[in-house]
Amino acid sequence: MWLEHPDFIVIVRRIWSSPVVGSPPQVAIYTLRNLKKALKSWNWEVFGDLNSTIARKSAELHSIQLDLSNRGFSDDPFMAEASVHSELDVLLRKQECFYRDRSRVRWLRNGDRNTSFFHASIKRRQYRNTISALSINGVLSEDRPTIRDHIISYYFGLFSSDVSRVGRDLSIVDDVIPSLVTAAENAFLTSVPSADDINDAVFAMDAVSALRTDGFSGSFYQRCCDVVGSDVVLVVHWSYFPNNFLFKISSKILADRLAWVAARIISPQQFGFIPDRHIEDCIALAFDCVNVIQKKCYGGNLAMKIDIRKVFDTLDWSFLCRVLQAFGFSSVFVDWIDGILRSSRLSVLFNGVLEGYLCCSRGVRQDDPLSPLLFGIAEDFLSIFLTRLVGSSQILPISSPRGFSAPTHLLYADDVLIFCRGTQKNLKHIMGTFRDYGDISGQLVN
Repeated sequence: MWLEHPDFIVIVRRIWSSPVVGSPPQVAIYTLRNLKKALKSWNWEVFGDLNSTIARKSAELHSIQLDLSNRGFSDDPFMAEASVHSELDVLLRKQECFYRDRSRVRWLRNGDRNTSFFHASIKRRQYRNTISALSINGVLSEDRPTIRDHIISYYFGLFSSDVSRVGRDLSIVDDVIPSLVTAAENAFLTSVPSADDINDAVFAMDAVSALRTDGFSGSFYQRCCDVVGSDVVLVVHWSYFPNNFLFKISSKILADRLAWVAARIISPQQFGFIPDRHIEDCIALAFDCVNVIQKKCYGGNLAMKIDIRKVFDTLDWSFLCRVLQAFGFSSVFVDWIDGILRSSRLSVLFNGVLEGYLCCSRGVRQDDPLSPLLFGIAEDFLSIFLTRLVGSSQILPISSPRGFSAPTHLLYADDVLIFCRGTQKNLKHIMGTFRDYGDISGQLVN
């Protein structure tokens, strides 16, 4: 709604041109803070209470139309009706835009006025997201503070590293993971992004879903690129900028670069989040394996579907960084990733109110373009480990017809498919593999 108003960009230019002393991130923080205050004041002056204004204009229009119907048509009332009708139409478009943004409905195309639908969507989402009662240790509680404290405690435990895993020997990672990343790829990953790279990253990201705690979404940076673009480049060049859209620009650039490297080094048995690898191929391979599962052989053929519990939330950071080092990523890049992970902060949205402020110590960020790639690289330890066990005949693959080389395992995010002979020896090795993997990575079988 604001972005469409002609005065919006004028206010942004005025605030952004005000002198602020400090490093680029400090300048950006102070300027955004001042801009937020100015926009709030401007919003009240220009838009005010839209619903009340619309009600007044509707009443005024109704009064003019009654006057026209009683007195008959004349030039002055007719011109007044047209003027008020035009003003009301502008207000209704603003109201629709406001409720559309709040409703987060994206599949509906622009066309007829859908304000009532958007308003109903907001109310339905608020009702659906409201927690009025919760079963805590088998006891139903309706006390809001008790429910709030229990939820905060749950997420604090979920995103806190397991104390029993601290100090674990991770040397097995170096034994399993080969060094595959080249010096040229490391130089590419850690090179300073150009202004064009940063601009492309801004416009490639979802403008709405990127909203962060500073209140400025990607649509703001896309609309005001001519005004704020040079400062955005300075901030990205200077440092990471956690917890807002500027941080996501850096993360997006790193993710785009890492995707090229990940596609080359990650095992072909992984299909999730890797460029040019599709779930359809994974399904087709799994279907072929299931079709030959009935082939007679010693021990019989076996297929296992294994699900990892809270896969993105429980990934151990030390394990992830060790895997990155073992693959050959430079210390600079690994330090960047470690810094991004440790900048994570978490608040719980409880009935529309942010509660708690938690420092995470494991897991990867939601809605971060880097997270799927980092998870895929970490999970590749499991894939390579299983492949090595097959190569050393500790796990025997399924018996398949000549000409079909059946995979021993397929991975897609938190889902793992295992295909092997159903012997006791195979099962013991597979159970031991997942137990060892869970001990060092935090990825436990559900």
